[in-house]
Amino acid sequence: MQDLLYKIAFASIRGMGIELAQKLLDVVGSEKEFFSMPEEQLKQLTGGRSRIYKQDYRNQQIRKAETELKFLQNNNIKLLYYTDKDYPTRLLEACDAPLLLYASGSCNLNARHMISIVGTRHATSYGITMCRDIVRDLHDRIDDLVIVSGLAYGIDITAHRAALTTSTPTVAVMPRGLNRIYPADHRNDAINIVRDGGMVLTDYQSQDEIHKGNFLARNRIIAALSDCTLVVESAARGGALVTASLEQNYNRDVFAIPGPVTSFTSRGTNQL
Repeated sequence: MQDLLYKIAFASIRGMGIELAQKLLDVVGSEKEFFSMPEEQLKQLTGGRSRIYKQDYRNQQIRKAETELKFLQNNNIKLLYYTDKDYPTRLLEACDAPLLLYASGSCNLNARHMISIVGTRHATSYGITMCRDIVRDLHDRIDDLVIVSGLAYGIDITAHRAALTTSTPTVAVMPRGLNRIYPADHRNDAINIVRDGGMVLTDYQSQDEIHKGNFLARNRIIAALSDCTLVVESAARGGALVTASLEQNYNRDVFAIPGPVTSFTSRGTNQL
């Protein structure tokens, strides 16, 4: 249990990516040693100075981790640390992958086929129909399939619900901790996702405040979890296009559903 505590604390250090984490651990030996070691010894071993070495700062991270660990234990939430065998291998290929994921559910994040489906919150009947039809066709044609999206209004929730209808596991990536489903209107959908073999996933703690930037940061996980991303509907700007751009940066395929040239919600997909 202490091992988990130190991993939670280590992962919660601001700016702690996998590359930096590995460099530090190669020097100090373990997460526990990082928090137990005197400040001066840390500075000497790493050859640098940083506020994260200060004893007060490290103690603060431990206290925060203790609170988080209690929440996880009380709510049957599991941790996926970047060195665990269950951590998604596709995500490890991304340079900005989080050290730690918090998960509710039992979905295999290393399934043979992982496809992200995203789009506008202001979905039209055309977009909703296309999304449902494509999820059904994917289910019929592809084995060991998982649909990934962001639980948001519009295309995202349509993709999740279509997956549930076809008994396809689906992963909802949230922009906040698992103490509260966001948006609240989709709480029952989140319950159904977990119940039917899917997963609700985040890299945020229950104590973290939700900020506007969380939504764009969340999109990197949606993109990096998947072999490809499908954008069903999008305006000329929007989070779905950010996800598409991230997917291309990860050297993965992006697909887009064309729509009427007069449709506001097809401008982004037509542009793609």
